[in-house]
Amino acid sequence: MSTKVTRRNTLYGYPNPQAGLQQEPLVMQRDPMVSDAAEVGTIWCNTESQSYWILTASQGGVNTWTSSTGGAETVTSLTVDPGDITVTDGDINVDTGNVTVAGTITGGAIISASIDVPGALEVTGSAIITGTEDSVGAVTLNSDGGTASTLVIENQTGTTDSAITITSQVGGTFITADTNFKVEAGAVAIDSVVDAISISSATTLDIDADTSVTITTPTLKFDSADISAVPDEHIVASPTSTATSNNNMVVVSFTGFTTAAGASQVFTIDNSQIVSASAVFVTAANLGANDAKMTVTRVLTATGSVAITLTNNGTQALDGTVNITLWLVLA
Repeated sequence: MSTKVTRRNTLYGYPNPQAGLQQEPLVMQRDPMVSDAAEVGTIWCNTESQSYWILTASQGGVNTWTSSTGGAETVTSLTVDPGDITVTDGDINVDTGNVTVAGTITGGAIISASIDVPGALEVTGSAIITGTEDSVGAVTLNSDGGTASTLVIENQTGTTDSAITITSQVGGTFITADTNFKVEAGAVAIDSVVDAISISSATTLDIDADTSVTITTPTLKFDSADISAVPDEHIVASPTSTATSNNNMVVVSFTGFTTAAGASQVFTIDNSQIVSASAVFVTAANLGANDAKMTVTRVLTATGSVAITLTNNGTQALDGTVNITLWLVLA
């Protein structure tokens, strides 16, 4: 049933004119309706929902009750202490100024503006950062705290090969560094199934892997004046002529051998990656003052090893160390 309050009581005081009494709040157990009439400015309190309204207009039998929990509000500052700001349906829009969060933002949050995080930003759940601006640097992760500051992208629990994935769906991927660029991993795989891979560094490019580095591409280009690789090195003393290394690139120094002129010596390198059909690249160099010329005359691959025959094509016996370099090109 509608309620109607049309006139408020007045106070009389001499010599002042009559003054109206402030309308009493309407305390009900329901929300107001447009047919509920009262004096503009009257407060309606619903004790069931613990909410209230203010009558802001009354024209032509239509009464406008404005809820304190709805509509728009312009404030110079807003402090909630203690308590929460809860939006069940709608948005919180900040056109200018800053939003400072000392605690935690939970649930889904869409930020369609610049965001500046001077401290730590921790996201529980999925975090998707999308830049819709058509400009260079539309999405920028920047660390600018000083000379010791670092920018870290870390996956603490993922165990798959794609635990951290950087994907460019249309264009290329460009990584630049003012000093050194270093890739360090248990295994490194660089794969391009269509276009060429070009690796360029103005100073030093260091790719370090505990097990293997795999680069798959139709065309590989290294643009550098100085390219070097660090092999697995071993020293073996005579009469032992066998070394063991499971790396793709090995340098073995065989010492104490005195192969006569015209004679041959077989050196063996055991390597679990090698099979009988493997392609290997082998070089040999000998030290010493004598005219000994240790020349590679045969390379015999077998499962788990390669036998390298060196023949002394010089006029004198070997009197120095023999350095054999093995590069496993294709296992």
